[in-house]
Amino acid sequence: MPRLILIATTLRGAGAVLWLGYTWLLAQLLPAAQLGTMLTVLSLAGLLAGMLTAGWAQLILRDGARLWRTERAGALTTLIARAFTSLALRGFACALLIGVVLGTTQNPMLPHDALTLCMMIAIPLLTALLGMLTAARRAQGALVAALTSQTVLRASIPLAGCAVYAQIAPLTLTAALWIYAAGIVLCLPLAWPLSAPPLPYRPNRAALRALTSAQVGWMVLSHLDVIVLSLLATPTQAALYLVARRLAGLLALLFEALRSALAPAVSRAYHAQAGFGGLAARTNLGFFLIGSGGATGLAMLGPLSLPLFGTDFSGAAGILIWLTLGQAAPALFGATGMLMTMTDMERHRALLIWVAVPVTASAQLYAASQSLHALAMATALGQLGFAAICAVALAHRHGILPGVTALLHPSLRFKANDA
Repeated sequence: MPRLILIATTLRGAGAVLWLGYTWLLAQLLPAAQLGTMLTVLSLAGLLAGMLTAGWAQLILRDGARLWRTERAGALTTLIARAFTSLALRGFACALLIGVVLGTTQNPMLPHDALTLCMMIAIPLLTALLGMLTAARRAQGALVAALTSQTVLRASIPLAGCAVYAQIAPLTLTAALWIYAAGIVLCLPLAWPLSAPPLPYRPNRAALRALTSAQVGWMVLSHLDVIVLSLLATPTQAALYLVARRLAGLLALLFEALRSALAPAVSRAYHAQAGFGGLAARTNLGFFLIGSGGATGLAMLGPLSLPLFGTDFSGAAGILIWLTLGQAAPALFGATGMLMTMTDMERHRALLIWVAVPVTASAQLYAASQSLHALAMATALGQLGFAAICAVALAHRHGILPGVTALLHPSLRFKANDA
């Protein structure tokens, strides 16, 4: 397990550095307004991709991890096929919806030429496909292939492509979107999962509906600030906020590395009821130790790096601090989302999320009308409050203690005494 965590952290860390370099390069090559539009498009593409894969990606990761190393491995092949069929249907409906919205909306944040519109439709679909494939690869234990394609290559290819293109002609928003989409296509072969002879498999429809609801709600909840920003801010203001948001997102990538390494093992341990309590406690303790260190470093060094993107970005230091605090919620309250999903608490999570969405949206809409700094504060407080409530639910249902309190788990105390 420590080896998997080290591999996941290394690959996610490399991907985070490359994403930061990609954002910096875009800031140097695109005007501020186009930079804001580009970052908004990428953020909203992530939102749509998460909604397109909602339910199926989580079911593949959770049930696939339980099936792949057994005589029922072929059932995962059937599950993946069903997921791809669902993704194709959702993708077709989504493409029509995006085309209608972009073709009729007069939001100054969004361009309206045909080539750019095509890329704004294609990127969420390609991102969703890559996300589904990497979920299957993670379930099969191919962590390196999954994370290399999803993080390192997905950042390094557009970074290199934009750098080369800028030597030939000035980079434009449309060209940057085309290069980004091409990068995702090149990542797909590495992410393609292995297959076993298919076996009958009927997914639990109630669980799938709950997982879908929870994931759709989570994608909306975690991107509410971007949605509010696209409605109320100018492209230049969006660039300022989204650069700070991407820097704060480095901490989220660190947590995602831990989830990538631990989620399949947590699912198997819970299903087999073998050492689950101790593994959950070590998971939350790891999130606290690694996350608190990462958050402290980002809070100290992040504001110093903002001027690298341009002199105007130094004013986003306060925004960055608040967003970093919000991203640190898993360090304080544990890996609540992953633990609830892997322990069949998807219905509870969906309920909590959909209660939080209107409350958070109202707070962020009001805050955004005041300032970008207020929007960042509302976002952070919303993340912390939601994580705290989920931690209470986990403690009540499974006895899982958050953050540093995981040290109170009997298996951890026993090991400490042995040492």
